[in-house]
Amino acid sequence: MKKTKKGKIIFWIIFAVLALIFYFQNQGFFMTDHKLGLNLFFYAFNGVSMPMVLYVIGFFFIGFLIAFFFGLIDKFRTKKLIQDLNMKLDEQNKMLTSQKNEVDRLREILRENPEMKSDVSDTKGIESVPRSAGFENKS
Repeated sequence: MKKTKKGKIIFWIIFAVLALIFYFQNQGFFMTDHKLGLNLFFYAFNGVSMPMVLYVIGFFFIGFLIAFFFGLIDKFRTKKLIQDLNMKLDEQNKMLTSQKNEVDRLREILRENPEMKSDVSDTKGIESVPRSAGFENKS
């Protein structure tokens, strides 16, 4: 089992134990009936009388769902960003490959025509670049 998976399991076990301790220590409060009301000045809403524990569990799950959907949105954005970056990487690898081919072609021309070397002001720069300068396509 991975280290992070064990850590998550331990976290949720500790969370569950603490939630149960909190519930049993406050059982009198959680089991009393309460009415949830909302007054908007133009409309007043009075909910059904329920034990407080149902409100707590309900709001917990609503918060969980909100966090889940925001995480899902983030996941899709990240996936789209990764796809865009991979496309840019592929384009740059293609450009790099074409430039390496151009350098190799020019090297070959210089080797075939040694008299052109005297026309080129800085041939050392071209010759000092190794054929495989670490830019191989690793995909």
